[in-house]
Amino acid sequence: MELLNENLKIELIVHLNGKMLHDSDLFRFFSLSFLSELTFILKRETFTIEQKIFDEDTFGDRLHYITKGNVVLVHKKSATYIAEVSIESFIGEVSFFTGRRRKASARSKNFTEVLTLYLSEFLDAAKKHSR
Repeated sequence: MELLNENLKIELIVHLNGKMLHDSDLFRFFSLSFLSELTFILKRETFTIEQKIFDEDTFGDRLHYITKGNVVLVHKKSATYIAEVSIESFIGEVSFFTGRRRKASARSKNFTEVLTLYLSEFLDAAKKHSR
């Protein structure tokens, strides 16, 4: 037996994921209707201890929002520690929105859960929304 009917599930997803998007400075200029659409294309991913999330010098085809755990950002070429980020933080946003190569590498420090937004799906949603 299903505990939540489909409409209630949809409302819950939009409320929880939409709040995260709406409350962030990163998405403040997007319309609420577009942010609601984005809530359905976010993918939940889990990373184990010390697992690579992305490497520097790659193009940012994904944006991650940390919902659980910690992520360490490092510059591998210079062996420089940059920062440790935790829940309610975005990583990979600069490359995602600019199309430039990533300036740092990211790895999970512990078991980490993220909501991932893929650039291709973001652009598809933006196209549909602009019609």
